[in-house]
Amino acid sequence: MLTRSFFLGSQKFGAYWTGDNYAIPEEVFGSVKMIMQNGLGGNIFGGADVPGFIGSPTQEVWVRMYQTGMWFPFFRAHCDINNVDREPWLQTQRVQRVIRDAINRRYDMIHYLYSIFYTATKTGEPLWRPMWFEYPDESSFFTTETQFMLGSQILIAPKITQPTEF
Repeated sequence: MLTRSFFLGSQKFGAYWTGDNYAIPEEVFGSVKMIMQNGLGGNIFGGADVPGFIGSPTQEVWVRMYQTGMWFPFFRAHCDINNVDREPWLQTQRVQRVIRDAINRRYDMIHYLYSIFYTATKTGEPLWRPMWFEYPDESSFFTTETQFMLGSQILIAPKITQPTEF
């Protein structure tokens, strides 16, 4: 089951996506916050539409969304039916390289991803973890919103445009 609305217990049955996001840089930050918060709440298998569901992404949005999205627990490219020319092979060489690298890197990490998914089903620990989750004695991490841990071993620090008001 794939849903964007869920309830207590839904995590047993499938994945969610964050809803119809826009192809703008701020959506990277929004997706990171939502996936992390939902993971802490017990719903670990989520992701956002890459490189944004609505609108025409710039090269920079393509790059940021794929470089972050490759770490989403649920990773997919998806867009509105009215968006044209979203196929990877129609993008610039730079964007094509980023997409290829993101997909290959995800497959390189597949054993680690399977392992942390398994651990999460047994312990309830989220896949994406705020820095304070792994380092509770470091008070500066209580306000860190632009980087996170993937499991207990990998630090992810995507290039994020943090909106002034969210």
